[in-house]
Amino acid sequence: MLTITDEPAVVYCEGGLWIAQCPQEWCVGADHYGPGPHTGRIGGLTGDRLTCPRCANVTAAQWPPNVDDIMQVLMQRPMPETRNWRPGEEVKDLIVENAVHGIGVKELARKGIQLTNDRFADRTMLAGRTLHAIGG
Repeated sequence: MLTITDEPAVVYCEGGLWIAQCPQEWCVGADHYGPGPHTGRIGGLTGDRLTCPRCANVTAAQWPPNVDDIMQVLMQRPMPETRNWRPGEEVKDLIVENAVHGIGVKELARKGIQLTNDRFADRTMLAGRTLHAIGG
């Protein structure tokens, strides 16, 4: 096992696939987790490491601690190419994005979260409305 760097490969979601890029400055390699949707090839990203397909660097993978929550929201999106998440985005941001496109609005209502026309501070604006009570 070759390890060139101690820097972890940061994991993100693109098109419903979990991906990590090699942390080497000079390398442009990246790979996915699990079987690829078109080829079925198992990617070099596992639960704890990334094996870069370009430079063979093996490094720790840094997954978000709330990966299950992120996937639950992303999987509500009918088009896989819209299932994207980047480090720093919060689950409540994804929920707001879904609501802007009419996804999950009925589920929010069942949980007592309402779309209103109120425009006061501490509420997230979306499409001329605000979304109350997401994420506290």
